[in-house]
Amino acid sequence: VARLLPDVLGNEDSAADEESYHQVSCSSGSAVYHVDVVSTGYSGCNGGDYVRFQIFPGTSTRGTPAKTLCLALNVISGDCLRDVEDDASVSKVSCDTQGAEVRAVVHGGSDTGVCGPQDRELDYPGPPQRAICLQPAGENI
Repeated sequence: VARLLPDVLGNEDSAADEESYHQVSCSSGSAVYHVDVVSTGYSGCNGGDYVRFQIFPGTSTRGTPAKTLCLALNVISGDCLRDVEDDASVSKVSCDTQGAEVRAVVHGGSDTGVCGPQDRELDYPGPPQRAICLQPAGENI
């Protein structure tokens, strides 16, 4: 189980109905998620827009999970993403890539409602507490 508790997770290619993650460096371009909170057993993610990921003991996917991870997007201001509506498929891309859907703008602190009306706002209570504005692709990207 310890090897499945990384600081940062990235997507691997997997079947459409199966989420698969592996440990990568925070600075890796494939580091899509950051683990903000680790709880023992079954747990909610205490608000925010976290992706909840459960780790089960051994190879089981039934019963009580050994750990629950609360995952936040691992982006800095200026990063571009595609497939943002699918937690298992979202990935970082070059902003000049045709498939770039949104550009991230990260705001630290407890302020919510910091994003524009066309943006999708993701709030993470953390730590660190932050809001991420996903600005639609367009001429600005």
